[in-house]
Amino acid sequence: MNPMENLDRSEARLLQWYDVSPSHIVKMVNGFRNSQSQDIYGMTIIVLKSIIDVIAAPLSCAINECLHAGVFPQLLKMARTVPVYKKGDPTLIDSFRPISIVPVFAKVFETVMKEQIVVFFESNRLFSDLQHGFRRNKSTLTAVTE
Repeated sequence: MNPMENLDRSEARLLQWYDVSPSHIVKMVNGFRNSQSQDIYGMTIIVLKSIIDVIAAPLSCAINECLHAGVFPQLLKMARTVPVYKKGDPTLIDSFRPISIVPVFAKVFETVMKEQIVVFFESNRLFSDLQHGFRRNKSTLTAVTE
């Protein structure tokens, strides 16, 4: 039996996005792993971190406006795909896997959205208790012990 079957989710609706503050943007960006990989616009996480204090206010304003309008900007939907060597014969395409390098600002926007969606799911008990991956205070260790 699925433990989620008995939950009443009819009232669980994400009715609005919450405004994100410039200080939250700064904290979030500073928590990103450093990377010198350039996105399609030539921006890197390292460059973003070096200017985040200056651009946090207009960036948070732009993100908030997009959230309220229900728009994810088209320019942030572009990505640069790069082949990364796995193993085997480097002359064969099967020895590589593609990775997509999304725009740095898309990563900021997506992280804001993810945080709010996770809070919504947690507060409305929409995750199964059996779900351990990608959840706070849950891991493969807690999955095995339970």
